[in-house]
Amino acid sequence: MEITTPMPRYKFGSIREHVLQCVWIAETDRKLWQFGEARYKKIAFDDYSNSYENKWQSKAIAIPRADATSGLVLHVPHFCSLGDWARNITDVLTDERYDDLSFDDATDRGYLFRYYTRLLLIVSEILADCEKLLAATKLEKSTNMKANRELLSSRVDIDQLMHYVNKVCKHKNDAMHGHNHHIKFWFADSGDECPFREPISLTQPTPHKTSSPDGLSIPALEDIIYAVTDSYQALDRHFSENPDKFEKFCLSVGAEYPIDELKLRQS
Repeated sequence: MEITTPMPRYKFGSIREHVLQCVWIAETDRKLWQFGEARYKKIAFDDYSNSYENKWQSKAIAIPRADATSGLVLHVPHFCSLGDWARNITDVLTDERYDDLSFDDATDRGYLFRYYTRLLLIVSEILADCEKLLAATKLEKSTNMKANRELLSSRVDIDQLMHYVNKVCKHKNDAMHGHNHHIKFWFADSGDECPFREPISLTQPTPHKTSSPDGLSIPALEDIIYAVTDSYQALDRHFSENPDKFEKFCLSVGAEYPIDELKLRQS
């Protein structure tokens, strides 16, 4: 009788660490380190001074201004605020408490779903910020949300992901709450084929009125973060290709700020 060895199963920690290091940090050039103080034990410090947000701020500083004050630079609050807010992603991706959980265990899947939900909520807010930045720097009189989301999309369909978050994580009455009869979860990160026939999913976040979903499909952690890094890269291209519009936007919203304090706050 032939004895078959089961395929090795990945625990969540290996996926989290891969996405943290190979996607989030690698694609944004953020730097992480630990403080020496005991009260910051296991809390990563996120330095975005080399990331996109600071790159855009540096471009704003370089804009010529006839009325510039010595020792002060043009500070665009949107860029640094986005950099600060994106540290929420780092906080979630450096959380090691769930590392030993498995996608095979029903109880573990419940904990992991809440982890993914928290990350999706944070990501959706950052994507909304990117949409608004794109619209503002395009100097549009009226915003075409779908067109802007298409411009931000690359590996992940931003419009699709935002609809999913709205129905599964935010406005849930006609989707998640309305059909959650202790619904079962399937994670793309599990490596298994989806076992459901009609799940709530990225492609179908709102169930058909004539059907009842038999499960919930949760997208891969990697794709959730790619949505953000794709948006950053698209914004960066847009700013580079439209320098006049970028400058006009920065001059309209920026204010003078001490250069030394700005460098301190970005690191």
